[in-house]
Amino acid sequence: MSKNKRLLELDYIRVIACFSVIIVHISAIGITSYLPDSLHLKITTLINRGFKYTTPVFLFLSGITSFYSYRNGGFKYTSFLKKRMPKILIPYIAWNVVYYCLFISLGKYNFDSKMFLYKLITGTMNYHLYFIVILAQMYLLTPIFNYVFNKFNRKSILAVTAFITIISVGKLEFLYSDRIFLKYLFFYVLGIYVTKEYSNFKSIVKRYNWLSVVLYVTITGIYAVLYYKHNIIYLGYVWFVFCSVSIIFLYNVGMYLEKHMTKIYKAVKRVSKSSYYIYLMHPLILSFSSIVSIKLGIQSITLQLIFHMILVSTISTIVSVLYTIFKEKVKSKNKSKDFNVVKSNK
Repeated sequence: MSKNKRLLELDYIRVIACFSVIIVHISAIGITSYLPDSLHLKITTLINRGFKYTTPVFLFLSGITSFYSYRNGGFKYTSFLKKRMPKILIPYIAWNVVYYCLFISLGKYNFDSKMFLYKLITGTMNYHLYFIVILAQMYLLTPIFNYVFNKFNRKSILAVTAFITIISVGKLEFLYSDRIFLKYLFFYVLGIYVTKEYSNFKSIVKRYNWLSVVLYVTITGIYAVLYYKHNIIYLGYVWFVFCSVSIIFLYNVGMYLEKHMTKIYKAVKRVSKSSYYIYLMHPLILSFSSIVSIKLGIQSITLQLIFHMILVSTISTIVSVLYTIFKEKVKSKNKSKDFNVVKSNK
């Protein structure tokens, strides 16, 4: 990999993962609303579980992008944190304030600074915010990952982290255990591994492209059946396999789209850059969509889900992309001003 080469397939994967989150959260409404044992419930469960790879995929992508510029060395902890942490924490804090104000206005909470801080730290202000807590843990631990990759065999590191993750998924059960880094360790470390073994990883993924499709479809079916039957004994272990297979499958999809869908890449890149804001915003738009669907008198659960999907994905994407464009213009103007100041001083 050349030093400044952008991994274009990641943009396609990120966009897919971004809209997968929306599908998971909207289809969850169907799971709780459709009649037990109905065909609608079975289909919705299959769809919901089929896209439930989102957190591991985002962590995998974060492992690649956060470590990409350090793949050949030169890692410095303070500069790493200064570069990465503000990008995730400032929007995270801002959206915690937004959701907290919304819940206060709805009468769900009273103003309590201690409770706000508690929910901020634990990622419990809203159901999707736990991901940022996990990602922040990964960033804080990255020096350890960097040291390990410099000292030990890379495949052995993957094997050990996979074992730790599997054990954690099966054995760690306590309050907020779903946001402890141990349950997601393998996926972030796999992303770092890809930065070190990019060519080999791509060749392996290409070699087993059709196998990844078959495995993804198969494991999705198994995962959905176990979830539908509430078989919690093996569900966590199957989830790990499902997410691991999904990453390989999605990487194949990303490479295919990069090769055959070049005409839409500019739009994909723009949405990819806005994906974090789409992620943070979409539950708010979903709440708005629920109110609108009630006022419109949409009674069919299926039509409600379709309505939510169209409205949430459209509004979240448009607002987030516009914000990203605005932010880039402001940044560009500031750089231009700084350059002119430096030039005039000379």
